[in-house]
Amino acid sequence: MASASTTPTAVSPDLEMAGKAVGPFLFGAVQLKTATCDRSITAKKDAFGNAGTLVLEQFEAVAVSMEDREEIIGRYLEAGFVELPRDSLKDDDHARFRLDRLDPSNPFVWEHEVEVAVGGRSLVGSQRKVLAAKLTSLRAELDSGNIKRARRKQVEKMIDELESGLLLRLTVELNRRSFVMKPLLTVGTEVGTLLPLGYMSQLVYKVVPVDPDEREEGDDDSLFFTLLGADDRQVSFLFSGGILGQRTVTDLEDGLAHHAWFQNRKSSEAPDTAPWVSRRVYRELRDQGESSLIVKWGREDVPIHIAAKGSEELPLVVLGEERRFPTLVAETEKEDRLWILEDQDSPLVLKMVEEEADLLRTIEEVRKLDAF
Repeated sequence: MASASTTPTAVSPDLEMAGKAVGPFLFGAVQLKTATCDRSITAKKDAFGNAGTLVLEQFEAVAVSMEDREEIIGRYLEAGFVELPRDSLKDDDHARFRLDRLDPSNPFVWEHEVEVAVGGRSLVGSQRKVLAAKLTSLRAELDSGNIKRARRKQVEKMIDELESGLLLRLTVELNRRSFVMKPLLTVGTEVGTLLPLGYMSQLVYKVVPVDPDEREEGDDDSLFFTLLGADDRQVSFLFSGGILGQRTVTDLEDGLAHHAWFQNRKSSEAPDTAPWVSRRVYRELRDQGESSLIVKWGREDVPIHIAAKGSEELPLVVLGEERRFPTLVAETEKEDRLWILEDQDSPLVLKMVEEEADLLRTIEEVRKLDAF
């Protein structure tokens, strides 16, 4: 990764922010020359009508390096950058690369693109050694404190000419658009006591075929549920990862419908409780051994019988640490099986086998999203 100087020849007030943003993309041993940042904030609503602010950030940094050009280019390609066509080159660029850094788990970063230009000369080993020695000598002279003003100007000019004319130049441009959303429902309300979930808590939700032989290696079917807010009866969350939408569970207290299918680009307010069952359903299963549940998947929206079948501990990664949680195991008359977190306030379905759909649904991780 980068090793950047903290004393550039030209700085902006946002040097630290810009350097932090582009630093990971300055490969090799570099000397940071300039770094600038433009940032704007405007009131905005997202595609689902949620209020917030849109933050547009544009960073640019220029650095020089004495490393081999082809080695640096190889590192960008290994890091997943895509080389751009030759007609995109500017000035003395030798190559340009682009990387799309959008993270499907973060629905609040709408654009995150990095473009890198590699220019200047590529020196062979002996040339680099001679140049390095000369630059080191000149910089040591500047830092000595025993240099007259006229000589200082002369040395600074020599260093600038050497770096500008002989060194490899890296120019990094980064564009990022982020949406900072206002919390919905009651600010500060958490759902659950055994596993408290609050604003920006995120569930990693995996959906795979029940039969392991039907699962394709390398496929990632994860969804990410990011909580936006809650109150006594409601929970609102965004879901992302291949699809993007929003669901507000309007009746976590008494709702009977468990609809674990999520539609792209749709915002819904409904009593569908997935990825939970309602507190009422959990309470009846725990206390009476049975209840009623609507499992939506090409079926009529009518309640079916569900019965408690025992208990089982399941592993779950919480904030990077694997823990085990007690679940109530239940089965419907259609042979759907559910493993429900034993938390009266937040009966999450940590695992579910949908019989007719032949799907296994699991919550694999709980984390806190650092969205902004």
